[in-house]
Parts: sequence; C-alpha cells; structure tokens
Amino acid sequence: MAKLAYKTRGNSSPQGKERVFFTCHPKDMEPYFDAVCGEIFKTQNCVIWYDCDPGNSWTAEDLELELSRVQLFVIPVTARFLYEKNSAHEILFRFAMEHHIPVLPLMQESGLESDFNRNCGECGLAGGDGEAFADV
Repeated sequence: MAKLAYKTRGNSSPQGKERVFFTCHPKDMEPYFDAVCGEIFKTQNCVIWYDCDPGNSWTAEDLELELSRVQLFVIPVTARFLYEKNSAHEILFRFAMEHHIPVLPLMQESGLESDFNRNCGECGLAGGDGEAFADV
C-alpha cells in the first residue's frame, strides 16, 4: 500500500490547492525532489504529493483513491527511470496516461528525449488527450 505525503510552499495547508504528484525512480528522489519542488513553488502555490517510499508497490485501489484527483504528474526523467524496473515508469506514468492526467517530464540527462518518446510516447507537457495544464 502506498503511503503519501505532501509538501507546500511555506508549509501552508493543502486545502483548496491544485494537486501535483511527483514521482521518479527511487534512486532519483534524493537528488531531484527538493530542487524540483523549489522551482515549482517559485511560481505556483500548489500541493505536491509524493510517495514516502518510491519503491512501494501500488494496487489498483491505491491508484484510484490517491491519484485520480491529481491535476499534474511531474517526473524527473533519467536513464534509471527509462531503463531500470521501477513503479514510477511502469505503473504511475501509465496510470497518468490512461487517465489523461497531464505529465511534465523533466529531462535530467542530455540525450534522453528520443528514448523517452520511444519508451513513453510523445506526451510533451500534456496527458494522453493533449490538453495542457493551465494552473501549474
């Protein structure tokens, strides 16, 4: 079962804020989470949800219960995300695409764009329906 936590600008209440979900390869959490959150909070007053243990397994019930109300997935894309077995790529990214939740892929290493498009499809800044996320 997934255990989620959240981060907000200035540790404010998450009530009424747009919901963003940060996911990545488990080894990418430490180097990227705080930096990505900091960049988002410079311009957006949202709540960023994340899995406290990115190696957790997710059930279908967890996905629906926890992530169906998220407006945007943010994913730092690394070679590990693309090529190593991990739930961020195999389960969470797929959930976002299947539910037409926009995905913001953040390329963290040069030369991954083509491999990302080949392995994940050309989602750009939006989910499967091509509709851009306006508020975050």
